[in-house]
Amino acid sequence: MGLRLDNFKIPSRDGYPHDGERCVYIWEGRDGERKWQVGAYEWSNRAFTVQFGNNHFVTDKNKVIAWKRIDSTQGIIGDSGENRYIGVDK
Repeated sequence: MGLRLDNFKIPSRDGYPHDGERCVYIWEGRDGERKWQVGAYEWSNRAFTVQFGNNHFVTDKNKVIAWKRIDSTQGIIGDSGENRYIGVDK
């Protein structure tokens, strides 16, 4: 099973989210598998971050291979505003 990048922004082509913008981001783990997380982009740290209770996780922007903006009322959305979900190859 793997994650598809349909309708995601590719950093090398599209740049990065605005500071503080919530998004789903995808990176490739050491095992070669694509992993995903929901968090925010922090311009000052040049990283994607997420906080679970007292734990703060940081993913360097250079490790992220794709991202997609999240709207707090509509979930994961595409460029034209339609609802989208993370694609999973079965």
